[in-house]
Amino acid sequence: MSNNNLNEKEAYMAMLYFLEEYNRRGRSDEIEILLGSMDFYIWADNTPNDPAMWPDLLSAVEKVKANKNDIPFLK
Repeated sequence: MSNNNLNEKEAYMAMLYFLEEYNRRGRSDEIEILLGSMDFYIWADNTPNDPAMWPDLLSAVEKVKANKNDIPFLK
């Protein structure tokens, strides 16, 4: 694993790209809805279409940071 750290916005984009590629391989209505909520191209302030997405991501980032010693993948 490389030591290149992503900031929160880069991590969000990485997650978005991952889900887009996953969905491209096998379409899923649930993932299509999630991707539509995560997209941010329609707002001038570049926030996700679903306003809860960004705080949810920040919460997930904090959860990983708080528990990183308990996550084998991060060791």
